[in-house]
Amino acid sequence: GPGPGPGPPPPAPGVPALSKPRLSNGKVVFTLSSPGSVTLLLQRAVAGHRTHGHCVAGKKRTHKCTAYTTVAKIVRSGLAAGGVSITLPKKVHGHKLKRGKYHVVVTPASATGKAGTSRTLALVLR
Repeated sequence: GPGPGPGPPPPAPGVPALSKPRLSNGKVVFTLSSPGSVTLLLQRAVAGHRTHGHCVAGKKRTHKCTAYTTVAKIVRSGLAAGGVSITLPKKVHGHKLKRGKYHVVVTPASATGKAGTSRTLALVLR
C-alpha cells in the first residue's frame, strides 16, 4: 500500500497561545504563537457587591467587592504569528476614559474562531 510521504504532516490549525501582555507607551504588547485573531476587552473597576457567589456592579451595604465592567472591545483579526501591539483608546464613545483601575483582557482565537486562553493585564489610569 501507499506509505506516508517523506515530509512531516502539515501542522493542524491550532489555537494561538499568548505571551504575558505588557504595557508600553499606551500600547498593549504581546506575542502570538501562531496566526489568528485577538479580542481585547478594556474593563474598568467599579464598586460592586456579591450575589450568588459572583461580584456584580452596584453598591450595597454588605458583601462589598470590586466588579469590572467592559468599557471598550477591540477586535484584531488576520494577525500573523509574532509580536503584536494594540493601542489603547484614550476616548470611548467620545468621552475620555476616567481615572482609576482597569483590566485589559486579551483573548486569542484561531482562524476558525476557536478561542484560546485569556490573559489579563492590570493597569491604573491617572
